[in-house]
Amino acid sequence: MTAGCWFDADRLVLATGTEEWDEEERAALPPGHLGVWSVSGARWLHRSRVAAAEPGVLLLPRGDQVVSLVGHPRLLDTATGRIPAEWPEAGVPAKGTCLALITMP
Repeated sequence: MTAGCWFDADRLVLATGTEEWDEEERAALPPGHLGVWSVSGARWLHRSRVAAAEPGVLLLPRGDQVVSLVGHPRLLDTATGRIPAEWPEAGVPAKGTCLALITMP
């Protein structure tokens, strides 16, 4: 997974970038997709290909949509993966990942 955020106490939004993952993760949420997971239902409510944009490493919830911050802010519809709005004039610094594996000695 590349990014994620909580909509509420039950729904989690997850996004994948273009990198390849193992088969189990790929089957759950393929590269370049946005998904809404119900914790109580233990199932995907939505899984959609993100239209023409990498979801980035930071998602901010906005109703049933998320704002993706990569390159410039984009509003993503979590049910369809469409981009209903974007703001290319508002640049966002690049960040490679939101998680890092650190080996402790």
